Amino acid sequence: MIIKLAMYSVKPGSVEVVKQAVSVFMNAIKQNEPETFYESYNYEENSFVHLMKFKTKEAEEYHRNSEHTKKFVGIIYPECIEPPAFKDLEEVK
Repeated sequence: MIIKLAMYSVKPGSVEVVKQAVSVFMNAIKQNEPETFYESYNYEENSFVHLMKFKTKEAEEYHRNSEHTKKFVGIIYPECIEPPAFKDLEEVK
């Protein structure tokens, strides 16, 4: 299992645009990547965190290279204060 966390903050006037983009993106993941676990949260008004779990490296690569991910990145990256930070996580059992 590959577990990743993405964190970013957006310009104050961009929160609603990003929330809409996240909603569309999550629907695309549900339709195109049914085995991918993906949750998104908003905090401190203009900050976001995404938690994702992929069953295989191939599933992660498919996600990263998919049209829906490219579209999402094209919308949110220009709205970010700094590029998103990604962290690899290990489950504690």
